[in-house]
Amino acid sequence: MGPRFRQACRVPEPPPKHSAAHSHVRNDQYMDDWEKAYKELEALSCGDPTSQEGPAPIQGRRQGLSLAQQIAQQGSRSQHEPAAPRARTSMAQQLEQQNASPHQFAMHRAHQPERSSKTSRGPVRNAGKAPERCPPAVTRGWTQGPVDPQGILCDLSDRPNMCSAACWDKNEVVIGSSDHALYVVDAEKGTLKRTLYNKTNGHTEWVTCCTYTGSGHIVSGGMDSKLWVWPGGGVRGVELQGHAGPVSQVAWDESSGLVASAGYDKTIRLWDVGGRGREVACLAGHVAPVLEMVPQGGLIASGDRSGNIIVWDTASGAEAWRLKKKAHDGHVTALEWWDAGDPAADGCFVSGGQDGCVRVWDPRQHTLVAKMELHVNDKGRGAAGDVCAGGSAAGGMLVSAGADGTLAITDPRTWGLVKQIRLSNFPYSMMAAGGLALVGLGDGSLWVIQCSSGKVFYCLGANKHAVRCLEATYDKLVTSGDDGNMVLYHFN
Repeated sequence: MGPRFRQACRVPEPPPKHSAAHSHVRNDQYMDDWEKAYKELEALSCGDPTSQEGPAPIQGRRQGLSLAQQIAQQGSRSQHEPAAPRARTSMAQQLEQQNASPHQFAMHRAHQPERSSKTSRGPVRNAGKAPERCPPAVTRGWTQGPVDPQGILCDLSDRPNMCSAACWDKNEVVIGSSDHALYVVDAEKGTLKRTLYNKTNGHTEWVTCCTYTGSGHIVSGGMDSKLWVWPGGGVRGVELQGHAGPVSQVAWDESSGLVASAGYDKTIRLWDVGGRGREVACLAGHVAPVLEMVPQGGLIASGDRSGNIIVWDTASGAEAWRLKKKAHDGHVTALEWWDAGDPAADGCFVSGGQDGCVRVWDPRQHTLVAKMELHVNDKGRGAAGDVCAGGSAAGGMLVSAGADGTLAITDPRTWGLVKQIRLSNFPYSMMAAGGLALVGLGDGSLWVIQCSSGKVFYCLGANKHAVRCLEATYDKLVTSGDDGNMVLYHFN
């Protein structure tokens, strides 16, 4: 169905009963229930013949070989040697093995079941650069507003849309939904190109995260604990299994050419998504579900529900830095590496927590650089849910949005607060573009704010309900959220 234009006047509607706009209220209870169920699963007796079989671990790490070399040797050997037979292992046994040594690094040889597919794919590793999410520059029209303030509306789903990713080289955006499907849309015309879901392909639960690889493939993760790898132009994907719980984050790591995923099973997993795809490593060390994960420059920073952060070396698979104390009281709710081209805090990363604090860390010196209570007031603490860390996209500033309903702008030269802006509702999404902060709120509005001064340029009625997805480039903006629609804006 083609796009239709939004009506000129629209009054925001209250979120529906089961809308994700209520998710921040129910999330803690859900996670408590899931953690309890996970522990009960660990305590189950082993030997269930119907349970899922997982990948066989490689006993020990080969001396002197990097993770990339081990992966290459595995791939070379698997072409000439048949897989050795293994005893059937129950899910409970796998979980017990994973948690027996919580700080160990486990390498896995992937044993994916054969799947009939006519789609041919070449290797994806080391192909291209990671798609740039936050554009360093935008057109002047961004400060005035879009060409059409109503935008181009495209109906995608009758359920909330949860996540998104963009590939601007192909002028397309993929949006993952709670209806189990992913929708690939034309980011120039605002029309649906294809749907990644059918009877034999796709998630069986909510799609929680998605990303593009350097070669244009789409990788998605879901509440069903699975990852799917989708070709650049088709609708037949490859299913990857490994996580024993919902997948919370997925990202393409440019340095290794691998896809990294984080899950409620307390692990980070690395995947070679070329060909039929396979899990090549499992980074086990967290003691709580992993909620946040960001790779950059050969390192992966990950934060969990207990407030702990671990930095991993993707070349060796080992822990590069485990913080001795909890980074935050409560959950880690945001992680972002400082922009690599910005010398103000190059090499550092920023974390936000449920305690309302934002902290800056230097993994090279193993030190805390700055601690700021940006989303704490006399009424309580609001989780710092999103951060934008320096670079031209953020005007060189540290910008954070919190559940206290404010946007905070911090100057990295002094780590002092420049301005704090009261928003009209709870912030659900934020990104930076050309020195502007784009903030999607629970009432369906989108705020455009200058990062350097805190000046609010304008607000858009982007969606009927919470805006959860934002993707921007030089002259375009795509939004989506709980109303199941996508809106495309063009700028002069």
